[in-house]
Amino acid sequence: MDPYLDPYFKEEISNETDLIIERITTWYNGLSEYKISIVNMRAEGRKVWVDVDFSGIHTGTLFGIHRTNNKIKFRGLLIYKIENGLLINADWLFDYIDLLKQLGRSILTGENSEALSEYMSLLKKMGLISIPS
Repeated sequence: MDPYLDPYFKEEISNETDLIIERITTWYNGLSEYKISIVNMRAEGRKVWVDVDFSGIHTGTLFGIHRTNNKIKFRGLLIYKIENGLLINADWLFDYIDLLKQLGRSILTGENSEALSEYMSLLKKMGLISIPS
């Protein structure tokens, strides 16, 4: 467990905690000068919605895409569930299509099966789809 994140998680939800840390690590490993700017925030009951702009420079491997050194900026929505002052669940929605364009991966057109296979593989690495074996 990352000592910086320790105070925000309960030990008995280690699977969720591990997933959140893995997501954060993916972004930090793939982007330098990584910044999150809060555009809007709303809390209701035990849930918090945070509308954010993400930015950085693609200097590491991100979802299997090797560095491009491209500056990127994309939108996201973070949805957190809080209980007893602790973060117990986090869901993140990103504009992955815009992100892929900025990383040099355009939306597919035509019938190029090799390109389609690569695109589907990227979506799987991003956790957006599940491809049965």
